[in-house]
Amino acid sequence: MDNYEPCTSKESSFAERNYIKRTKEEQKNKRRVQFVEEKQRIVERIDSFQTCLRNFLNSGALLYIFAIILYLVLPIYALVIGYSNLDKCNADSRIPSWLCFKSTILCSFGVFLYIHRFFKIDKVTQMAFILSTWSVIGLFLSFSSLNKIDFEDPFSSKYCNKEVYFTSFSVSIIGFIISISFILIKFFELTNEIATKKKNNIYRVLG
Repeated sequence: MDNYEPCTSKESSFAERNYIKRTKEEQKNKRRVQFVEEKQRIVERIDSFQTCLRNFLNSGALLYIFAIILYLVLPIYALVIGYSNLDKCNADSRIPSWLCFKSTILCSFGVFLYIHRFFKIDKVTQMAFILSTWSVIGLFLSFSSLNKIDFEDPFSSKYCNKEVYFTSFSVSIIGFIISISFILIKFFELTNEIATKKKNNIYRVLG
């Protein structure tokens, strides 16, 4: 009996050491697996971000963001600067406010229509309808207030900002032309779609 007890104690201590060693190895393996999985998740997120960015660049969305910045932000900035300097200018050469207002609304209308064409968002069509409605309302309001709201004079007063005047004028006119072309292109696309649908219906009836 005396020889048996130390043998069992040695075996138990050996088994305990093996158990501790095994648990440590299992914990290391778990940590290693977790690290590998986390690394894979990070790589997948980076890949998905790169694919999204690549699709974003290939879709031409930067062009429309640039169009929004160029034809919406700049006219609004120019109008704010111009209206803030109205009291310093002699209104001999005037740009009516309805022209700038209408061109800004039409530009936003055209940009939203083109975004709808490429991204197929239904809310964009609703936004375009709201903007076009507000453009008509704003047009009548601007006509009614033409004798009160005018733009700044580029020649007569030294306090007037000529750069802002000519920038806002040119951007308004160019934006007006581009937005009208956007709307005409969209109109022709819709008419072509309607014509093709009618042709397909006729072929179905005849076929």
